Amino acid sequence: MKSSRREFLKVGGISSLGLLAAPTLANTIYKVGNSKDRKKVIIVGAGLAGLSTAYELTKTGHDVVLLEARMQPGGRVRTKRSAFAENFYVEEGAGRFPKSHNLTMRFIEEFGLETTPFYPQSGNLVTYVGKTHLYNSYAEQRNMAKVQLPFTTVERQSGEGGLFEKYVRPTLNQLGDITNRDWLSSDLRALDQLSWTEFLRKQGMSDAAIRFFNVGAININDGHEISALWLLRDMLSGGKKYKIKGGNDQLPRAFANRLAPSIKYGKPVKRIEQFEFGVEAFFKTEGSIGSVRGDYLVLATPFSVARRIDIPSLSKSRRQLISGLTYASASRVTLQFDKRMWEGNDLNGFATSDHPLQTWHPTFDQPGSRGILQAYIRLSLSRQLSGMSEQERVLFTLSKMEEIFPGLKNNFEGGSAKCWDQDPWAKGAASVHSPGQLTMFENAFDEPEGRIYFSGDHLSPWPAWMQGALYSGLDTASKIDSL
Repeated sequence: MKSSRREFLKVGGISSLGLLAAPTLANTIYKVGNSKDRKKVIIVGAGLAGLSTAYELTKTGHDVVLLEARMQPGGRVRTKRSAFAENFYVEEGAGRFPKSHNLTMRFIEEFGLETTPFYPQSGNLVTYVGKTHLYNSYAEQRNMAKVQLPFTTVERQSGEGGLFEKYVRPTLNQLGDITNRDWLSSDLRALDQLSWTEFLRKQGMSDAAIRFFNVGAININDGHEISALWLLRDMLSGGKKYKIKGGNDQLPRAFANRLAPSIKYGKPVKRIEQFEFGVEAFFKTEGSIGSVRGDYLVLATPFSVARRIDIPSLSKSRRQLISGLTYASASRVTLQFDKRMWEGNDLNGFATSDHPLQTWHPTFDQPGSRGILQAYIRLSLSRQLSGMSEQERVLFTLSKMEEIFPGLKNNFEGGSAKCWDQDPWAKGAASVHSPGQLTMFENAFDEPEGRIYFSGDHLSPWPAWMQGALYSGLDTASKIDSL
């Protein structure tokens, strides 16, 4: 009895966690002789989606050519090295993942990489909201009673955990299996029409409680930009977070090392043409235009980049999908200090504030006398940063962090900023659906157009996560292999 690609993905994920003695995902989907013939596949983009597509197709005997505009693999998985004292490194892109992301864990284990907790297990977190500092360990809830915001009496009595259980949990439990293509019930379709802020207000949450509930992530106005259903689905990736020891870029580099002969760097694709029996990609190289032909092509770039590629054969509806998908603004600002002064106050360097931004301490488990704090900034505040110079971004962020950790400026040495809006091969961070887009684009993204296939985290149940890129890559490889 045949199973769907989605079921294969589930079996592979379960076996990777050691819960079921089953074949690996690749062996399950790609049995010897499963494909009718050997195919030549062009893949545009060496992010995790393109790399995983190429990796699975190569293992099953297909010829792959991977065209990457940058000079390195990984896409938005970007570890910054050699820019700081004492051999520190930080993540400018994908920063963390839960172990429930079974495909991410499967490849980490397959490549012999190690994971380590993203957050330290000691010291206190800081929450800076309503000009009030709250301090708590990971095992404690934040004390709303200390915050001078106009919460309702019920909200103050409920506390932080109560807000989640009362206003969010019941709807979250209704989402069902997000990997099922038919998961959108009529109730969920209606939920997609609401913004996140509208949803919380409709549930009965006051604006003060919304501000507190979203501290560190988004403000009330930003919440109007995001589909409530999109954000609720993203909450399913909760739980304890991890990172790859030594840097998350080791995952795409492990793929790339095994695909080295097939990857062509510095080859930005400008035009894609398809014919009855093949497809051709034209790319810029050394001041001229080169091309490569194949049987099929996988477009594994963000749609924010795909918009600039000339693809005459695409239908009008597909062009509208590619041009209409929303991509969020996100920035990482990294600041180096001559000592970790926050640790003297029993703080671990992690914080959230209603600016809004999150503060990470990526060097908590790296040796050295100095320390690095990193701000994770999204949406409207990130767009504001994108319009600044590098120095202005750094100083602006330092001033916000000074409010969270008073006295921080005295130890400041320097910093840098990565604004993904300004990256020519990303043009934004991950896709974040606006209200109505999940139902508008339902099941439309990942269907091929002739010999052109599409792959990326934006086509998966886990957009903005490495898991999503890997899931989409394996699904795309399965489709092409089964032809």
